[in-house]
Amino acid sequence: MSYFVSFIEAENEMWESLKTSNDVLHDYYHKFGVQWIHDNKNRLMNLTGKSITHIENVLRLYRNEDRATGQTIKAFSYTPEQRERLFEAFNLNLSISPVEIGELSDKTGLTRSQITSWFSKQRKIQNGTVVKKKRRARPAYFSIENILSDKFPEKKKKKMMKFI
Repeated sequence: MSYFVSFIEAENEMWESLKTSNDVLHDYYHKFGVQWIHDNKNRLMNLTGKSITHIENVLRLYRNEDRATGQTIKAFSYTPEQRERLFEAFNLNLSISPVEIGELSDKTGLTRSQITSWFSKQRKIQNGTVVKKKRRARPAYFSIENILSDKFPEKKKKKMMKFI
């Protein structure tokens, strides 16, 4: 059984369970997060009877709750098999035709937009126009160095000096 077939079966099972769910958006969020909302918006609107704006707002609230409680928000990442297939196609041709996108989508289980985005980013990386950003260490806002600096607001500085 191919990856694509097992992915489709799992996705169909998930949609079947959502049909009987008491809280469709909650269950959808915990399965997909806010990923693929665009691809699934019609299905979600049909299941909930709500507008896409309402659906996006509810999913955003779930994400904000997760952030507030410090829960890790799962980010999308390509599987090693998907990456391998994408790199194989990219090494053959830097640009991909609509037919090739369809074939690659069937083989990997990725959407057309995921494939075109991946190709676009790879071309930018190869051309050197995109460099992965490194997070720079920021000084703590209420560090002693920051409080004593000239850039720290005077009003807050007076309050903080009471504690130093």
